[in-house]
Amino acid sequence: MFKYMLIAMGVLLFAGCSSTSDWNGMSENEISAWQLAGFEARDAQQWKEENFTVLEAEAWSSGSFSTQEATQWRDEGFAAVEATRWQQLSIPLEDAQEWKARQFTPDQAHDWITAGFTLQEAEEGRAKGLEPTN
Repeated sequence: MFKYMLIAMGVLLFAGCSSTSDWNGMSENEISAWQLAGFEARDAQQWKEENFTVLEAEAWSSGSFSTQEATQWRDEGFAAVEATRWQQLSIPLEDAQEWKARQFTPDQAHDWITAGFTLQEAEEGRAKGLEPTN
């Protein structure tokens, strides 16, 4: 029985050591914050490597963004909530950039696109006070 307890303790010690190494470079407070937010070590490291805080990573991951996608959208000036809306409306980043640069919200862009208008046509229509359904 004592032999089995020693083996079990060894396994737990080994597992504990291997899991803490995944958190390398983080303080106990950081580790705790990432864990409380529901992140595993590997994911937390990826978000941290891209300079996301725990709260930012939570916002982006709740919008179903991978670390790579979130980094791309963030680097183009989008906040998580805003980017999530563009993504929900199936508007890719490249298009979202153009529509946003012309002062269209995600929903406005979606309405114009769904009605069959190009960005230029939407701009012209909006300047005349038209809506995409007019």
